[in-house]
Amino acid sequence: THAAFFHDITMTSQKLARIHTLEQLADLCLSATPEEINRFRNHPIAAADVVRKFSEVPPDVDTIITQHHERPDGTGFPRGSTASYISPLACVFILAHDFVDYVFDHREKASFEAFLESVERQNLGGNFTKIVDSLKAIRDKQQPKRSPTGRD
Repeated sequence: THAAFFHDITMTSQKLARIHTLEQLADLCLSATPEEINRFRNHPIAAADVVRKFSEVPPDVDTIITQHHERPDGTGFPRGSTASYISPLACVFILAHDFVDYVFDHREKASFEAFLESVERQNLGGNFTKIVDSLKAIRDKQQPKRSPTGRD
């Protein structure tokens, strides 16, 4: 929860707030100033530095914030970490953030099942796979069971 509140605390541009990868940033570079681009590329580290100053914030929140734009395939930033080097809690945060973006992007057509399928197709690896497997197990437990005859 703390990471959700603070991850973009140093951001000053709404247009950059929906960017997740450097590739997406490159698409916007024509409309962003060099200062905005540099600030954006470094905002995970800057936000983590701010959070570290608060003694009330639990440990590891700064790590989640530092890694919130990392991607399992290494295309994220600020460090370009791959799935094997992204902390488990940051993986949860990244997938939750991706789900929120998915819901906003698909509005009425959004479904948890479709999101899980799209994430599974990406073959994320590392802790991401464990989280997706856990989400699928939860989903499967909530599916209504069919009788052996096929009649409900």
